[in-house]
Parts: sequence; structure tokens; C-alpha cells
Amino acid sequence: MKAYEDYIWKWHGFLKDCENAIFGLDDKNRNILTLYVLRSFFEAPYRADDENGFYEEFSVKMEEVRKKLDGLKDFS
Repeated sequence: MKAYEDYIWKWHGFLKDCENAIFGLDDKNRNILTLYVLRSFFEAPYRADDENGFYEEFSVKMEEVRKKLDGLKDFS
């Protein structure tokens, strides 16, 4: 249960950061951000064999995405 709660906490915090950052972007860059997030978390397959593996893989994806988006204004 702890892994699930951490996952939900990270995901909702990330979405809040995206929401804050998106207001400073023009339409083109909003679309780029939206597609990047969708592709990173929903289109790219998860290769984990079990639930714990999913949470570990999600954390790695989250870290990679946050590093790439770190330069965005208002993205914490």
C-alpha cells in the first residue's frame, strides 16, 4: 500500500507542477508539453513483471521527465 500511496503522491504533485508551468507557455509549447507527458507515461510501455516493478519503473520515468522539464519556467 505504501508504494501505491507514494505513486499517487508523486503523480498528483507532478500534474500540479505541469499545471503551474503550462500557464507560462504559448499554445505550441503547451501542446508539446502535453504530448510529451502523454507519450512518456501512457504511450511508452511499462516492462515490469509485477506491481512493485511498475512503481519502480514509474519512479525512473518520473525522474527522467522531471530532469528534462526542469528548465521550464514555474516547473518545480
